Amino acid sequence: MWALDVSQIVGPSYSIERIEPCRGPISGLIPITVYGKGFHEGPRRWRLLFKVGNKWEEADPGSVQRISNTELEVQTPIFRKYGPRTVDVFIKEGDDLVSVTKTQFSFFVDTLCEKSCA
Repeated sequence: MWALDVSQIVGPSYSIERIEPCRGPISGLIPITVYGKGFHEGPRRWRLLFKVGNKWEEADPGSVQRISNTELEVQTPIFRKYGPRTVDVFIKEGDDLVSVTKTQFSFFVDTLCEKSCA
C-alpha cells in the first residue's frame, strides 16, 4: 500500500470565507468577525494572518475567540507602519498550514487626536 501526503497541495481542513466589517483604521484593535469552516475546538489557538507583500502581520493571538465552527472574533492588528491598503487575510490553527482560501481587509487612515486641531 502506498500513501501520499497531499496536505501541502489541497490545504488544511479549515477555510476562511469573509470578514465583517471588511475595513477598519490603521490604528487597529477593532473587533471583527471571521466567517469560515472547520474552526473546531482544540488545544491549539486560531491565528489570523494579514499578508503585506511578502511579510505577515498577525492579529494578537490572545484576541482570537472561537464562537462556533464557522465564526471567530478577533481584534485587528495595528497597521500604522504599513499605511492604508487592502491586504489578503488567511487563517491558521497553531503551527499548521495557512489556509488555502483567503479574504481581504482594507485599512484606512484614521485621525490621531494629537495631530488634530480643534
